[in-house]
Amino acid sequence: MTQALMSSKPAQKASRGVKKDCLIRDFWNFYRKRYKKVKPAGFYERTYFKLIADFNSMLADDLIQGGVFTMPYGLGELCIKKKKSVPFLRDGKLNVKHIPVNWKRTRVFWKEHPEAMKEGRAIRLTNDHTDNYTFKFGWYKPRKKNIRNLEVYNFVAARSKKKKLNRFLMDPDSINSFQIERKRRYDKRKIR
Repeated sequence: MTQALMSSKPAQKASRGVKKDCLIRDFWNFYRKRYKKVKPAGFYERTYFKLIADFNSMLADDLIQGGVFTMPYGLGELCIKKKKSVPFLRDGKLNVKHIPVNWKRTRVFWKEHPEAMKEGRAIRLTNDHTDNYTFKFGWYKPRKKNIRNLEVYNFVAARSKKKKLNRFLMDPDSINSFQIERKRRYDKRKIR
């Protein structure tokens, strides 16, 4: 992926020596090693990072405005996912685990009530300003299996882009520009 939309965590080694995350510096090192004989005039590391940052900023702005980015080579689509987050009953208990936690208010609550922290109780976000919808950057991977090991790839938006999306969602008219998250059907069992 690209720098502004990827996680800014340093790459870590997973089991068997495979890197968990690839950052923009890894792409630059690959380019430099592979094309060390070809040196275009004025194309330096700073130019490369500026080019990637400008592209990512433009891409994030387009996604936030309701656009969809179709990636080349059949890698799928990047977009903003919209999902309804309301509590529901399951086996007679109220299920709220899928609703995001309001960490600021939860920490204050835990300081006042330490027993709530031990029990794992948290204050959830109601998202009244978005009619109980939650939004996130998402990657719809292709269903066809023409790309090897696609399941090991993931997409994490940068925190600055998530904050930009949050600021955009404060306008009540902006929520209708996003598509509702698609349901995936991977159940391979035959229904009789």
